[in-house]
Amino acid sequence: MDWHNYATLIGRGLHPPSLKPMRDFSDLMKFNQSQVSGGPSRLIYEPDKSHKIIVDHFPDYGTNYLIKANVDRERYGNGTEIFLSAIKKFHGNGEDISRINDTWDAGQLGTNWKQFYGCPSGR
Repeated sequence: MDWHNYATLIGRGLHPPSLKPMRDFSDLMKFNQSQVSGGPSRLIYEPDKSHKIIVDHFPDYGTNYLIKANVDRERYGNGTEIFLSAIKKFHGNGEDISRINDTWDAGQLGTNWKQFYGCPSGR
């Protein structure tokens, strides 16, 4: 990568911006194993009803998730932090995530939808 061109592009001189530190919430996440043979491993982190991630990992199908980061992101983590923490927890459990099935119901989750819709490519 040409760091000079990258830095010039973002207007920061010769050095790219430093990465934002990410917090790890994986120790606070709990597994709920399916009782059905071949069923999903479910990972749950829900410190508040409006702030949670639920991840279902089907070994032969893929991974589905629901994420809400609506309250006190400073205390409970932002969406990126809790998603990456969930992936780390699955890897620590010996489960490799090779495919993620993502469905985003526009307008249902507020803030992210408004940011996406407000950008030029979102219209």
